[in-house]
Amino acid sequence: MSKNESTLVLFTTSFPYGTGETFLETEIKFAGKNFSRVIIVPALILDGKRPLPGGVEVNTSFSVQRKEVVSREIEWLACLSSPLFYRELFKRPTTIVYREARQRLKKFLIVAARDQRWLINFINDTGINLKETVFYTYWVSAQSLAVGLAKDQYPEIILISRAHRADLYEDQHTLSYLPLRDVIFRRIDRVFSVSEHGKQYLVGKYPRVSSRFEVSRLGVSDPGSSSLPSRDGIFRVVSCSHMIPVKRLGLLIKSLSALTHLRPELSVEWHHFGEGFLRTQLQDLAKSVLPTTVNWIFHGQIPNQEVFDFYRSNPVDVFINVSESEGIPVSIMEAQSLGIPVIATAVGGTPEIVNNNNGFLLESSPSPEGVADALNKMTSQRKEILAKRRASKETWRTLYNSETNYKVFFNNLVKLLHKIDRVNV
Repeated sequence: MSKNESTLVLFTTSFPYGTGETFLETEIKFAGKNFSRVIIVPALILDGKRPLPGGVEVNTSFSVQRKEVVSREIEWLACLSSPLFYRELFKRPTTIVYREARQRLKKFLIVAARDQRWLINFINDTGINLKETVFYTYWVSAQSLAVGLAKDQYPEIILISRAHRADLYEDQHTLSYLPLRDVIFRRIDRVFSVSEHGKQYLVGKYPRVSSRFEVSRLGVSDPGSSSLPSRDGIFRVVSCSHMIPVKRLGLLIKSLSALTHLRPELSVEWHHFGEGFLRTQLQDLAKSVLPTTVNWIFHGQIPNQEVFDFYRSNPVDVFINVSESEGIPVSIMEAQSLGIPVIATAVGGTPEIVNNNNGFLLESSPSPEGVADALNKMTSQRKEILAKRRASKETWRTLYNSETNYKVFFNNLVKLLHKIDRVNV
């Protein structure tokens, strides 16, 4: 199968629109090297379209169908007429008894049914050669189910998906419930977890289809330089995440406060990149517990390239992530690509990227004092810190270099097109 014959159809939440799914900005640059035609299908059209490599198409008709308004009665009728609704009732009776779970299942089925209709029309209207096409859902989602269900009509469909965090770990959701996981995984050809931890989680929960689970790490590009440590006596800390509960930024603020109790003479500068509904609450907390020796700046949501520009033009002593749940944070990869040591909690796949050689790996639920102790260790021991900076850069080079990881990933997708043993449903 040559590049000139192959097509990739990539389903996203909103990329290339808006500011989310920033990791795809790098990945999409490699898709066209293996596929002659790349079609991005976003579910949402948001303000602002990011630049794409030449030859990459965007099909917006999918998002238009997603906006269709359907009455509640018709929604429930469609749901109750689906065999999958009753299958889930039988498989998960103690979960579906809860109204929230039924609502989640109903929405999932309705969205999947709409998406399946769109896909069948897309296949018929475009005449796309399914034997030379890979359908790729960036998240394990209703889109994945829709493409999987379309295999009943088009068994030659090849379907793959990445799996990150929220779309992977069921215990991170209320009632520990994500709809129809087993149905999706029985109809999918490959699930590429971004971490070994994620793969083992899937293997443990779905052993009958364990051969379909693989690890394919994300990656970031070589920035061509390294960030420098501070040399003016100020200790500079950077974090980058959404301002949402799972990121535990309140814990970080309290940890910075605890650091000032350990080192009252220390001048600290904390930069946070990212936005979210907790911003005002976090600002109020910072004002109330951080002394004047801590200068904190919330930069908000800015383009990914501007974060890299900040790293290149400003000294950074440590990057920190104290999340309670993660896949593998791309923000950590970005920091490591510039040789910045990292402090992070041992959750999800984070122990695969952070250790005591390239920073400090904290317990999964540390106290503010525990985080402050790790931060304090980064303010002294110059020889050891320089070694951590070198090790951080090496971690990126060997495990999270986009040039290596995405070449392998897209080569593997093309190889799937050669396989005769496609998943039968």
